[in-house]
Amino acid sequence: MYEQPASRFVADFIGDANLVAAELIEERGERALVRLGTLDLDLVRRGARMGPVTLAVRSESITLHTVRPDTPALGDASPKRLTLVSIENIRLRRRSAFLFVIDRSDKDLLAPGREIWITLAARGVVIVPE
Repeated sequence: MYEQPASRFVADFIGDANLVAAELIEERGERALVRLGTLDLDLVRRGARMGPVTLAVRSESITLHTVRPDTPALGDASPKRLTLVSIENIRLRRRSAFLFVIDRSDKDLLAPGREIWITLAARGVVIVPE
């Protein structure tokens, strides 16, 4: 089970998750609607309020697609740096953000600069309390 980091410092210190800027757009009691690029995520609020928030996104919670999936996805991303063990460093073009992705599929490595789509698993994406 994924332990939720208690603070941004802890999330950054452990280093096992991507820290990504997002926007909390609606408070729903203990839950929140959070917008990350073009994705709207229903997450546990963890005390966060309307406005900018930081998300911790586990590398194994990210799936890469070479064609647009039928489910909601982040587009306009491209591989930046690849290694032979299928660890991907993905740059989101419209944001100055990079995602560290562990791709355990048997597909070929993605060529740098190729357009890809990103989907997120229901688990492994949390709001990091400030």
